[in-house]
Amino acid sequence: MRDALPARTVLAVALLCVALAALMLVQTRNLFLDDTFIHLRIASNLATHDVYSFNGDVPAYSTSSPLYTALLAMLWKLMPMVWLPKIVGIAAYASLLILVGVAFFRSRGSAQTAIYLTWVIAITSPMAIRWLTDGMETALVATTSVVLGSLVAALRLQSGFSHPWLRCSLGLVAAIATLLRVEFAYLAALATCAFVTDALWQRSPLSGRVRLGLLSLVGGSLLSLMAVQAYFGYVLPDTALAKAVASTAGGTVLDSVKAHLAASLFGVGTLIAWSISFWHASRAPGQRVFVAALNAGLPLLLVLIATRHQDVQGYRYFVFIEFFLLAVNSALVAPAQEISMMRNQSRWRSMALLGLTMMLVAWESYDWRRLEMLSAGRSASFEKFLLGDLSYLRGKRGLAWDVGMIGYFSQSTILDSNGLVNGRGMARLPAAERLRQLTATPVDFVFANDDQLKQLRGLLETSDWHLRAQYQFPNFSGNPDTHYLLVRDPTVAADPTRATSNPRP
Repeated sequence: MRDALPARTVLAVALLCVALAALMLVQTRNLFLDDTFIHLRIASNLATHDVYSFNGDVPAYSTSSPLYTALLAMLWKLMPMVWLPKIVGIAAYASLLILVGVAFFRSRGSAQTAIYLTWVIAITSPMAIRWLTDGMETALVATTSVVLGSLVAALRLQSGFSHPWLRCSLGLVAAIATLLRVEFAYLAALATCAFVTDALWQRSPLSGRVRLGLLSLVGGSLLSLMAVQAYFGYVLPDTALAKAVASTAGGTVLDSVKAHLAASLFGVGTLIAWSISFWHASRAPGQRVFVAALNAGLPLLLVLIATRHQDVQGYRYFVFIEFFLLAVNSALVAPAQEISMMRNQSRWRSMALLGLTMMLVAWESYDWRRLEMLSAGRSASFEKFLLGDLSYLRGKRGLAWDVGMIGYFSQSTILDSNGLVNGRGMARLPAAERLRQLTATPVDFVFANDDQLKQLRGLLETSDWHLRAQYQFPNFSGNPDTHYLLVRDPTVAADPTRATSNPRP
């Protein structure tokens, strides 16, 4: 890239992106995803009662990330504060920036540098700040994916694996990754299949180093799966069962496309970086079959998601595989490869770069306005929960769809209509049957938006309930998504002291 573009220009673009990301982090310091507080409440119960449980009554595999929840539980004992997930998320995000930044500075050739620069632009974009620093485990997943991908690429190139401890590091990272999210076991299997496929195609046996490395990779992942199975009794969390609800396979694929588009420059930019990396990695000498087999894992994952009718609720579900593939592909790109556009005449090159720059500035500006809108509404709701007094709901039973903030700040017993936190039995039920069973039990309050309240017609009459508060959770499209807190007994809402005297079940 240094021969095609001034190195200072490339560096200035990367540093500007990082500076803007830092500014956006300050602006979004109170922006949380509601699901963050599912993790935080489970973590506080784990720290206090040594049990994974949202309501604190019975054990349940209601976390999508056992390791992240355990990490929060350990830190909770040192810093029992509501901003704990945010702090962990920003630290993980900073680690991600360092990893990709170091790879960017070490890149050689315009192809490799363009890939890393595109990646930097994507992960410092406004929607990246929204997804990677919202208190969920996404930034940790992204960082772990990059580390795991870099190790797999090193194994492929057989660089740095002469020492046994380096091969063991592959198993350790695989074990940590699988505890973080069980989906990482898919990546271990995918990498192994890519190595084996290439060896069969080349009619050449795997070297001893590669065999030991793959054994470490698969062994670490399997050990973590066995640990999860032994502790919870299941490999897949309750959340995975509850979200297998999409009506059609085609609808699931469409939702996957929408998830990337809704992540805007983050999702689309990552896909562009992956596409460039796939193209150039497949052109590297001796890598075509391996790269093709490895990257086939992304469309195969879409097929698996569609087969399960899995509900795709955001781009974060694809971060683990796309960042992993990006890390492997980028490392395999031959240093001598150049971007064809960079070899064109200077005038055409300059015009193309100017147009690309203008498009990125417009796109970044649009996303920043969207982020400000998202942050303003969701931060206001967070602050309303934080500063408000919901102690009158302690010990009460509440029906909700978005259970994180209302459950954490009220410390009430939550009846989750989405089936995420009430155990495996509820998670398995169809949504309509689950709601019917939950409304057949005593319900003291409801936390829901307009569409969710419509689902209660004929099951639970709330027209004469007391409206205690409203909260907004705006999304990327601009929909404010207003949630209402409705309380059955108006005297409880008017006199919170009546509720605080009730013991917690």
